[in-house]
Amino acid sequence: MKYFSFSVKVIVMNWNQQPNTNNQIPTGHLHPITQTIREIYSIFYNFDALNIPADHPSRDMQQKDLLLPWRTVLDNVILGLELKGVIKSEARQKAIEHIETFGLKGFENQYPFVLSGGMRQRAQFLRSVLLYQEVMLLDEPFGALDALTRHQMQEWLSNLWRTLGNTIILVTHDTDEALLLSDKIYVMSARPAKIVMSLDVDLPRPRTHATVTEPEFAKLKAKLLAQLHEKQPATI
Repeated sequence: MKYFSFSVKVIVMNWNQQPNTNNQIPTGHLHPITQTIREIYSIFYNFDALNIPADHPSRDMQQKDLLLPWRTVLDNVILGLELKGVIKSEARQKAIEHIETFGLKGFENQYPFVLSGGMRQRAQFLRSVLLYQEVMLLDEPFGALDALTRHQMQEWLSNLWRTLGNTIILVTHDTDEALLLSDKIYVMSARPAKIVMSLDVDLPRPRTHATVTEPEFAKLKAKLLAQLHEKQPATI
């Protein structure tokens, strides 16, 4: 099933709907998934994340990088390929081709503890990209970063996306992040989760953080904030 065609969709969670990090669900992915991602699967794909088909064209990335401390950066990013049965030498060669693009050149043989927060997130993102799936689910991937690093990562992801050809579905509580990155925004209500608003973002690309000062950006942000502060029944 092809869900979206080469675009960025952002889910803006209602501020009253806090992520439930204690309720992680083991799946066929590389790590347990959060309740938030489970609800997105339920809404958009009509099946429970406990029963994700093995051939479903998606991968998810969470706020925590989940890098294994005993593996080097290179061996961390190839973990998914190894689990799929790719020969280690072949997996490493494939990863090395992308190392510079992901800002990790020179750190291939280092261990995760020497990396900055932004570098750790890029390593995790590369691990997901190497598995190439049509849809990538990013669950607040920059939420644990400081403000400056988060801004840098947002611009980096926006530029990288244009070369990947994937659909990205990103979950965030940050309206500025949603508007900077997305082609379409869905606002999710508090539990039980429903989509209460969809908003097309027709701001020209490439976008930078100067974009947040533009009048059109302010108009779209006002619409989002009005919805987030409004209590109303779900439309979907």
